[in-house]
Amino acid sequence: MSSIFQANNENCIEWLTGDEWITVTLSERHLWSVVRKLAKKYPDRVEILAEPKNNSGYMYAHLPIEFLQIRDPGRQPAKSEEQIEAARERIKRINDNMAANYGGV
Repeated sequence: MSSIFQANNENCIEWLTGDEWITVTLSERHLWSVVRKLAKKYPDRVEILAEPKNNSGYMYAHLPIEFLQIRDPGRQPAKSEEQIEAARERIKRINDNMAANYGGV
C-alpha cells in the first residue's frame, strides 16, 4: 500500500449546488472510521465506492449532502429550547428557499 500520497493528508469533498449527494475522497484513518460507521448506520444512504487498501490509501464514498457540516468553532451551541426552535425554523426557511430557487435541496 505504498504511495507517494501517504505522506500527505489529502481530503476532498465535492458536490454540485442543488445536488443531493457529496463525494468524499479521504486519506485520514479517523475519517475512514466515521464513514464506515455511517455506512453501517445508514446502509441505504452511504455508499463506500473504494476502500483505502484497494485505492492507493484513499477511501472514496458518496453521502447525502445533509451529512455535510461546516460550522464556526467559536460559536456557542444554542442553550434554550426557544433558540433551538429558532434555528430549526431558519434552516427550514433556507431549505424552502433553495427548493423554490433551485428545484430541490
